[in-house]
Amino acid sequence: SDCAPRLWQTDGGRLAVTFRGHEDCVLSADFSPCGGTVLTASCDCTARLWSAGTAECLKVFRHKAWVTMAKLSPHGASFLTSCDDHVVRLWQTAVAVEPEVEPGPLCLAGHSDCVAAACFSPDGRLVLTASEDGSIRLWDAADGELVRTFLENEGKAVS
Repeated sequence: SDCAPRLWQTDGGRLAVTFRGHEDCVLSADFSPCGGTVLTASCDCTARLWSAGTAECLKVFRHKAWVTMAKLSPHGASFLTSCDDHVVRLWQTAVAVEPEVEPGPLCLAGHSDCVAAACFSPDGRLVLTASEDGSIRLWDAADGELVRTFLENEGKAVS
């Protein structure tokens, strides 16, 4: 396998574009709200933002572990990633002109096991995470502060 995610046309099932650049399997993909970009998460320790029309890689977001999930916000200006390190990261999608001044991600840390799912509230102001540690947590997307832990039990909270 070449590890390249593909976008297929819904009318006729023809291949529209192939996103080339990942060096290991892709575990997650998400469209921006307008459909103009695609975000992918891979075992090559990167998340990548692509042009949906041209398959050009717009930005690579590097991690220190496999990226198991990537989810764009409702407004498309930010996104979430989760890794094997139990931390959810909140990134800005804007491609900076000066990479050296670009801020890093906001880290939502507190889970003690893999994060199985994460999503934004419809207005993009909150983030909900579910972990295999048995907890579901609500975070403020503006500052990364924990708002509330909804569930802590002996089971696993997965979506």
